[in-house]
Amino acid sequence: MSPARPAAHIRSMTTLRQEAQDPATAPERLHELIHLAGDRGAQDTMARFNAARNPSLDVGTLRLLAEDRLDFIANAARERPGMPRRPGPGLRIPGVPHFDPRTGRMSR
Repeated sequence: MSPARPAAHIRSMTTLRQEAQDPATAPERLHELIHLAGDRGAQDTMARFNAARNPSLDVGTLRLLAEDRLDFIANAARERPGMPRRPGPGLRIPGVPHFDPRTGRMSR
Protein backbone atom coordinates (compact mmCIF):
# COMPACT_ATOMS: atom_id res chain seq x y z
CA MET A 1 0.00 0.00 0.00
CA SER A 2 1.42 3.40 -0.92
CA PRO A 3 1.59 6.22 1.63
CA ALA A 4 -1.21 8.76 1.54
CA ARG A 5 -0.41 11.85 -0.49
CA PRO A 6 -1.98 15.24 0.17
CA ALA A 7 -4.35 16.63 -2.42
CA ALA A 8 -2.73 18.85 -5.03
CA HIS A 9 -4.69 21.94 -3.91
CA ILE A 10 -3.64 21.62 -0.24
CA ARG A 11 -0.39 23.39 0.60
CA SER A 12 1.71 23.04 3.69
CA MET A 13 1.51 25.58 6.51
CA THR A 14 5.08 26.66 5.79
CA THR A 15 4.20 27.48 2.18
CA LEU A 16 1.13 29.49 3.21
CA ARG A 17 3.09 31.28 5.91
CA GLN A 18 5.85 32.22 3.46
CA GLU A 19 3.32 33.42 0.91
CA ALA A 20 1.53 35.56 3.51
CA GLN A 21 4.84 37.09 4.66
CA ASP A 22 6.13 37.87 1.17
CA PRO A 23 5.68 41.59 0.33
CA ALA A 24 5.46 40.64 -3.37
CA THR A 25 2.22 38.71 -2.78
CA ALA A 26 -0.70 40.42 -4.49
CA PRO A 27 -3.31 42.04 -2.21
CA GLU A 28 -6.00 39.85 -3.80
CA ARG A 29 -4.08 36.71 -2.79
CA LEU A 30 -3.61 38.05 0.75
CA HIS A 31 -7.38 38.57 0.91
CA GLU A 32 -7.82 34.91 -0.13
CA LEU A 33 -5.33 33.77 2.50
CA ILE A 34 -7.24 35.38 5.34
CA HIS A 35 -10.44 33.70 4.17
CA LEU A 36 -9.15 30.13 4.02
CA ALA A 37 -11.82 27.51 4.48
CA GLY A 38 -11.57 25.54 7.69
CA ASP A 39 -12.04 25.71 11.41
CA ARG A 40 -9.51 28.47 12.11
CA GLY A 41 -6.82 25.92 12.72
CA ALA A 42 -3.08 26.56 12.64
CA GLN A 43 -2.87 27.20 8.88
CA ASP A 44 -5.73 29.68 8.84
CA THR A 45 -4.57 31.57 11.93
CA MET A 46 -0.93 31.85 10.86
CA ALA A 47 -1.90 32.95 7.34
CA ARG A 48 -4.14 35.65 8.82
CA PHE A 49 -1.42 36.79 11.25
CA ASN A 50 1.28 36.94 8.58
CA ALA A 51 -1.04 38.66 6.11
CA ALA A 52 -1.82 41.31 8.74
CA ARG A 53 1.90 42.05 9.08
CA ASN A 54 2.52 42.14 5.31
CA PRO A 55 3.14 45.70 4.03
CA SER A 56 1.36 45.06 0.71
CA LEU A 57 -2.03 44.30 2.33
CA ASP A 58 -4.72 46.76 1.23
CA VAL A 59 -6.37 49.05 3.79
CA GLY A 60 -9.84 47.50 3.54
CA THR A 61 -8.57 44.02 4.33
CA LEU A 62 -6.36 45.45 7.08
CA ARG A 63 -9.44 47.00 8.71
CA LEU A 64 -11.23 43.66 8.44
CA LEU A 65 -8.35 41.95 10.25
CA ALA A 66 -8.27 44.70 12.89
CA GLU A 67 -11.69 43.44 14.03
CA ASP A 68 -10.62 39.78 14.19
CA ARG A 69 -11.77 37.84 17.25
CA LEU A 70 -8.21 36.75 18.01
CA ASP A 71 -6.44 39.60 19.80
CA PHE A 72 -2.95 38.85 18.46
CA ILE A 73 -4.19 39.02 14.86
CA ALA A 74 -6.22 42.17 15.50
CA ASN A 75 -3.26 43.84 17.24
CA ALA A 76 -0.92 42.90 14.37
CA ALA A 77 -3.36 44.50 11.91
CA ARG A 78 -3.70 47.62 14.10
CA GLU A 79 0.07 48.31 14.23
CA ARG A 80 0.56 49.62 10.69
CA PRO A 81 -2.22 52.25 10.55
CA GLY A 82 -1.37 53.39 14.09
CA MET A 83 -4.60 52.22 15.70
CA PRO A 84 -4.50 51.54 19.45
CA ARG A 85 -4.10 47.94 20.59
CA ARG A 86 -7.07 46.14 22.07
CA PRO A 87 -7.16 46.31 25.85
CA GLY A 88 -6.01 43.11 27.49
CA PRO A 89 -8.18 41.14 29.88
CA GLY A 90 -8.09 42.12 33.52
CA LEU A 91 -6.89 45.68 33.10
CA ARG A 92 -7.65 47.77 36.15
CA ILE A 93 -9.67 50.90 35.51
CA PRO A 94 -9.29 53.48 38.30
CA GLY A 95 -12.47 54.10 40.27
CA VAL A 96 -14.23 50.97 39.01
CA PRO A 97 -14.69 48.09 41.49
CA HIS A 98 -12.54 45.07 40.66
CA PHE A 99 -13.31 41.50 41.77
CA ASP A 100 -10.28 39.44 42.83
CA PRO A 101 -11.16 35.77 42.26
CA ARG A 102 -8.22 34.63 44.40
CA THR A 103 -9.43 36.39 47.57
CA GLY A 104 -13.12 36.72 46.70
CA ARG A 105 -13.09 40.43 47.57
CA MET A 106 -14.06 43.57 45.72
CA SER A 107 -11.51 46.37 45.61
CA ARG A 108 -11.26 49.85 44.18
